[in-house]
Amino acid sequence: MPLLELLHTRTFDAEMDLLRQQCFPGSYPTGSSKDPFDDESIHIVARADGRLAGAGRLIPRPVAFYRAVFGGAITIPDEPDILYFGRVMVAPEHRGHDLFELLMLEGLLYACAFGFQRVFGGMRPGRVFRSFVDELGYRDFGEPQTAKLPEGARLDQPLVTETEGRRDSWARRKLAVLARLRDKGYDILDNGCPVSVATDEGAG
Repeated sequence: MPLLELLHTRTFDAEMDLLRQQCFPGSYPTGSSKDPFDDESIHIVARADGRLAGAGRLIPRPVAFYRAVFGGAITIPDEPDILYFGRVMVAPEHRGHDLFELLMLEGLLYACAFGFQRVFGGMRPGRVFRSFVDELGYRDFGEPQTAKLPEGARLDQPLVTETEGRRDSWARRKLAVLARLRDKGYDILDNGCPVSVATDEGAG
């Protein structure tokens, strides 16, 4: 039975670099996908029997990131309670909705746990998982813009969600995903955010 460990780290390692290049193939002149934002980011990581199964990146106060990716085409507030959550990726042998959802939920719960009020993100318009990000509370932040990324310039729909009032619903979803993963044969070691939820009538 594979042991699936969920954790947070500030270290961008060689395994993450390799998986990012696999999931986001593009032009990496240095031979590495590491960029100036990785060292200041929080990485949400899932490991299966010690090997990287998936990861995502949280960039605090991501104004410089937006300038690098969108130029002056889109502006976000320069405030300390804002995160950008992106580069969510899952290794081919672990692909399927559950691990992707777990990583997404863990990133949002991290934002709640550490007092962030808004979480920005983005996706290519027309992606099939748009209904899923809508369920998580994301909404469009302006119109699609051309994003300058290593995999080439492409349209990106900026998104944003607020954390206020959503922590319990995200925690319930995380519990449900963990249960499904256990049913698939994973043993879970959750070193991520606690997932207790309010039980009083009307809480949520």
